[in-house]
Amino acid sequence: MALSLDTIITVANLVRGTVDLYNRIHDWPEQMKRLGRRMKNLNVYLSELEEIVTARPNSAFSRLFSTQKKHLGVLLQDIRKDTESIQELFHKWENDIGPLGFQFRFKTVTAAFFALGSSSDRVAELTEDINEHLQGIRDYLILMGFKATVLIGEQQQQNPTVPQAPVLGKPVKPSPASGKNNEKDKRKPSPSPSPAPPRKDFKIIFVDPGNIGRGVVGEALAKLMKEWTKSAKGDWRIQTIHSGGLLVKDKTDLPADIPSLKRDIAGSKPPVGLALDAVFDNKAFDFPAKKDVHIAMLKKRSNGLKRDIFKKYDFILVFTSLDHERMLKVKSALVEKEGVGAVTAKGKGRVLHLGSYLTLDGIPREIDDPRKTAKEPKVTRAEWNWKTAQIKLAVKEFLKQEMQWKPPPPRVLGEKLDAEEALKKKKLESQTDKQKGEVGNAEGNKAAGKPGVVVDQRKVEQKKKGGE
Repeated sequence: MALSLDTIITVANLVRGTVDLYNRIHDWPEQMKRLGRRMKNLNVYLSELEEIVTARPNSAFSRLFSTQKKHLGVLLQDIRKDTESIQELFHKWENDIGPLGFQFRFKTVTAAFFALGSSSDRVAELTEDINEHLQGIRDYLILMGFKATVLIGEQQQQNPTVPQAPVLGKPVKPSPASGKNNEKDKRKPSPSPSPAPPRKDFKIIFVDPGNIGRGVVGEALAKLMKEWTKSAKGDWRIQTIHSGGLLVKDKTDLPADIPSLKRDIAGSKPPVGLALDAVFDNKAFDFPAKKDVHIAMLKKRSNGLKRDIFKKYDFILVFTSLDHERMLKVKSALVEKEGVGAVTAKGKGRVLHLGSYLTLDGIPREIDDPRKTAKEPKVTRAEWNWKTAQIKLAVKEFLKQEMQWKPPPPRVLGEKLDAEEALKKKKLESQTDKQKGEVGNAEGNKAAGKPGVVVDQRKVEQKKKGGE
């Protein structure tokens, strides 16, 4: 499906109509409610996209590369296909229609069919698909420079009692208050199940061209934040933190003939020394595990990407719009060679631009290689300090927004470290006193108030006798 205003309007109208159908009925089983809620959220983002492109038809996509535009078009095509299936499911529920077009007489039978029949698995699958679609539209709105619009949409989702503004002057249709649907509204809704516990097995990977600078800094900072959170008994949801080089030709099994992607950087290189100094040579994250993380990062060597990256990792974090497009090229090439099922998995492989977490005006910030922005012939420590500060802020915001991470209160960590230091000091003093006692017993007693001065006790006794 070509990316155009007509395409966006067509898909947005289809989603909006499906949401209107969902809103007419209030006795949905819980599984259908989840699907309906996802459709409502998708409708918010698509309506925003529709409004933006309508207002700025010539400039709305100016920040996207050609591959990104192509992927957005494919995403809209997938949304249209899934929404048509959802609309059919909603129509069947509304009209008590079962297999082969048979119309059930009682809603309890319809509910049983949807809960136990083939439709149940289909509803779960569609719910996952729509969740991925709405995340995709959200991510593209941010890449296009409209993060403020995304935040407004999220506020609408969090406050459903606040009516959403009509899009393109279209009035919000009121729900019918009479007729067949009114009778259905009186039915007792199904109880809500207990919420599933939050995942704690997320996998993330930082990707830059060479895997010796920004990607390594991102990996190191994320690992420090992990140890920081765990030391304060906080909630940490990421299991695997890694980094890789998009253009590294070694330690990779990606196809060699990916169009417009020249991989010619040698692998097995150590990280940039100044980059690691900017992360570790300071008082930030100053707790015992910092040394262990530092040692591990010093041992790291650059590596390329594996073909299972879109299937293994939940989030693929890049630093520039160009690298975002490059990752989409890699994905397209793999899908073309091996098929979607072999390359991707549900809820995996979401490519995010870390610079989108730095923006103040909605436009993603490019976190460029310091060599590109350096004022001196050689990159200085000060420039790596600045780049590390950028990445640190972006990673923190990513964790807050995507992982619902809460930074530990500084006093909690400080108090714990103070207690650990006090315990170490006490042990050290105890050992020192013990050693002093052993020396005193062996060579004579130490004079009070004069540490380290050894007194011959026999001479002291002789002086006492002479004085008498």
